[in-house]
Order: sequence, then C-alpha cells, then structure tokens
Amino acid sequence: MFCECQNLTSINISNFNTQNVESMGSMFSSCENLKSINLPSTISKKVRYMWSMFSSCSSLTSINISNFYTNNSVDINLMFAFSRNLNFIDISSFHRSNCGIDIFSLITNKGKILVNNDFYNCTKNYLPNWDIVISSY
Repeated sequence: MFCECQNLTSINISNFNTQNVESMGSMFSSCENLKSINLPSTISKKVRYMWSMFSSCSSLTSINISNFYTNNSVDINLMFAFSRNLNFIDISSFHRSNCGIDIFSLITNKGKILVNNDFYNCTKNYLPNWDIVISSY
C-alpha cells in the first residue's frame, strides 16, 4: 500500500477499517524516511500476513503494535528487518507460535522491547543487545 514511498515522513491511518483485511505484508516496507506511524487502535483478526510490514524503515525509531491480533497470522517473517534505527518496539500481544525466523533480522543496535511471556525466548535469541521487558498483557 505504502511500500517504497520514499518521501513519506509520517502517516496517520488510525481511522482505517481493517475489518476485511487479510494481508498487511510490505505495507510500509522501504519507507526509508518514515519517522512516525499512527496505526488503528485495533487490527482485524482476519489479518494473516504481516511479513516485511516495517522492513527497511530506517528512520523509524519506535513502534507500538501491541494492539495487533496475531493469533491467526501465518507469516510475520522479516517484519522489522533492516529497520536499523528502531530502539523501542511494543509487541506485547504477539504469541510464540507467531515468531518469524527473521522477524528482527539485522537489527544490531540497542533498544527496549515489550513482549509477553510467550514471546520472550524468541526475542532474546534475535535481539541479544536489547532490554527485554515482559509485559502483563
């Protein structure tokens, strides 16, 4: 939808209706100048694909997607890959069964991430330099 929008610096999609959305794959991928995203307060339970959703968003420093319902997701691989300036991520609603192999690929900086207990082991393996806070989601 917004993939490779090089001039996009901020976006407010808080009013988007995601009721019938099944794929958000690559939605913001390679939006290299994107610094802020205001996402909907709820994401549809129908969303199954979130691969590369925020990959290569090199200006994005923080993201809160704790409102994402991921129980039905089948692919979140590379979700944050190459987003090298991220230093805060809230994925406290994500579940262990949804842990993509390369979800955090090539994020080598230090930061803080909020996760639930189920997602802790996945996170510590992929973000060894980050402070991992277990949320009581």
